Order: sequence, then structure tokens, then C-alpha cells
Amino acid sequence: MLSDKDKASRSRKFMKQTSDSKNGPIVLDDLEEYTPLEVKSNVAQLLNQVNWTGAQIAKVYGVSDSIINGQGDQQSSIQMMGNAYVKSLSRYAKAITGELNNKLNANITLDLRSAIDPLGDEYASTIANLQKNGTLGANQAAWLLQQVGYLPDFPCDAQ
Repeated sequence: MLSDKDKASRSRKFMKQTSDSKNGPIVLDDLEEYTPLEVKSNVAQLLNQVNWTGAQIAKVYGVSDSIINGQGDQQSSIQMMGNAYVKSLSRYAKAITGELNNKLNANITLDLRSAIDPLGDEYASTIANLQKNGTLGANQAAWLLQQVGYLPDFPCDAQ
């Protein structure tokens, strides 16, 4: 049995040989015997650890662990999933924009809507519902949709 000092010396020699050969193959002495390391693991235990890790990551980012573990919520719509991601991202986005505004004495804002609604259809649907319910007038709804580029600016005589 080798002492700790001998093991450390062999390790240094092994690393030097690896370095000198530019990560080439290692050549053993005729008196040495090589036995590859055998990793004995309990696969179920490993998978449980991965699930636990995914659950911990989900807690940190404030999303459902079913999203992280790849199972997803079978009842969730794309909109619900997008809302979960925006909720998670906005925690960090607010911290970043707050820091930038403080350090740069600026008024920086971040719009995450384009990340989950790239075409603006969800926003347009929300505006249409507000207009239909009487919360917004037709001209106000059109103006809001023009501001985000969903509707083009119409000529004055076309209205």
C-alpha cells in the first residue's frame, strides 16, 4: 500500500506526463498494473438527486418545479407558461434596472412583453377586451395598438 506522500508524487508524475504529451496517451511501466475506476452508483438515487436539484432551482427562480423537471403542467396554456417565466425574470430584471437607474441616474425600463408575446396578439386581445367592455374607447384602443406597432398609423382621412 502506498503512503499519501507516494500517492501525491505519482499523481504529480502522471499530470506531468499528461502535460508533456499534450494530453496524449499515458504509458505505464511494465511493473505497473492499470485498473480502471469503476463507478458503482444507484441510478434511482441519482435520478432522485436530479429531481431534488431541479426542485431547488425552481425555488430559486420562482417557477414551478414541474417546468424545471421537464414534466410541465398538462393543464397549462402557453400564456400561463409565459406568465410563469415573466414572473421569474421580472424579479431579476427589476433589480438590474433599479441598479442601473441608481448608478447612472437614468430612467431605464424593461419591457418583457415582447419575450412572451412577440407578435403582440395577446396584448391586442387584452386591449380589444378592454374596449369591448367600455373601459377604453375605440380611438384609445387604436392609439395603444399603434404605439406598440401592432397597428400602422392611418392617414387622417381613413379614420
